[in-house]
Amino acid sequence: MATVNHTSSITAENAVITWTPLVVSTSDVGQAFDALGWAPVSVQIGIVTAPYSGTFALEASNDGTTWTSLETSASFNLKAYKALHFRPKVSGSSGQVKCVVLFEKI
Repeated sequence: MATVNHTSSITAENAVITWTPLVVSTSDVGQAFDALGWAPVSVQIGIVTAPYSGTFALEASNDGTTWTSLETSASFNLKAYKALHFRPKVSGSSGQVKCVVLFEKI
């Protein structure tokens, strides 16, 4: 399992955090985004290397050690989640993905 660093584009109102590539077969996790004062708004997953066979989770933590997978279906309001840290996690057998999360200032 590797920890993939994120890149960020932050303005006064929004933060766009990107992790790439997350390798599915090695169960990569993203470097935690310290989200004090930010709420997740949307998540976009893109396939970098096909074929892709795996699972994706957006995780949250308040201590940076214990992580909980969040519901990320299209019909769920991500703004309902308040946590100090967020990160993506992948697992499975093949492929690489890119994860982009939009955060909004709260």
